[in-house]
Amino acid sequence: MMGGVVRAVRWALLLLSCGACRSSPEPTVRQDLAPLARRVDLPSGVRSARWVALPAYTDSGWLEAPERPHRLYVWLELSAPAPARSGSTSQVIVPKDVASRILPSTVSTAAAEDTKHVTVTGAPLAPPPQPRDSRTSVEDAVAIGGGALLVLFARDE
Repeated sequence: MMGGVVRAVRWALLLLSCGACRSSPEPTVRQDLAPLARRVDLPSGVRSARWVALPAYTDSGWLEAPERPHRLYVWLELSAPAPARSGSTSQVIVPKDVASRILPSTVSTAAAEDTKHVTVTGAPLAPPPQPRDSRTSVEDAVAIGGGALLVLFARDE
C-alpha cells in the first residue's frame, strides 16, 4: 500500500516539474541603449528606453536551431515628439505581459486589449528607423505621445 502512495507522489511531482519546464519565464525588462543602438538607428532625443527580447518562435527541442531569432519590443521616451507621418495611423500588437512592463500607463490605458495582446495605435515614424546590420529588421515603428514604440526582428550573431 505504501509503495503505491510513494509511486503516485513521484508521478505527481514529475508531472508538475514537466509543466514548469514548459512555462515561459517572465520577460526581463532592459533599459540599456547600447544593444539597441548597435542594431538600429534610434530617433533623436532618446531620454530612456524599456525593452524586452522574446524568442520569435517556440523551439520544439528536437533539432538545434542554427540561429535564435528574437522579437524586440522597445519603448523609447523622447525629449521631443518623434517625427511622424501626419494623417496616417498604424497599429502595433504587443504581448500583454510585455506591454504591462514597458509601456507607460498613459499609452497602455488607451490601447485595446484582449486576453493575450495589447493593440497600440500611433502614427508611423517618418522616416522609420533603419537597421544597422543585415541581422536586424524593423517590423513596426510608431510615435505615441512623447515616445516611440518599435518592434524589431533580430537574429543572433
